[in-house]
Amino acid sequence: MEDIDDLKEVRSIVKREIARTFPDDLEFGPIVVHHSDDDFDEEDHLLRILLIFKGDQRRLDPSAMVSLLNNIHEELLSSGVDEFPVTSFIEKSEWDRTFAKWRRRHPSVHVET
Repeated sequence: MEDIDDLKEVRSIVKREIARTFPDDLEFGPIVVHHSDDDFDEEDHLLRILLIFKGDQRRLDPSAMVSLLNNIHEELLSSGVDEFPVTSFIEKSEWDRTFAKWRRRHPSVHVET
């Protein structure tokens, strides 16, 4: 799964599951997807999913966050993606403040705005 079109498909799955899981008063975007190695097992590969959101963080119900991850994982497996997804929720203000530093560490990652 190296192709940018494949990552677009993953973003599409994530967006669909976000719409099903979270209230409309939370805005998500960008959604950044990239490949990563597992820090503890170099043979395992992960699919990092950064969910940048704007809105009241208290609206991110922990059980909904777990449900989102499970649903994304099931959809990815159905689509033939074996990499395990790891989601990170990042407030938009923090993303804006730290993006330049993140970009220097991940220059090749496509960020769809």
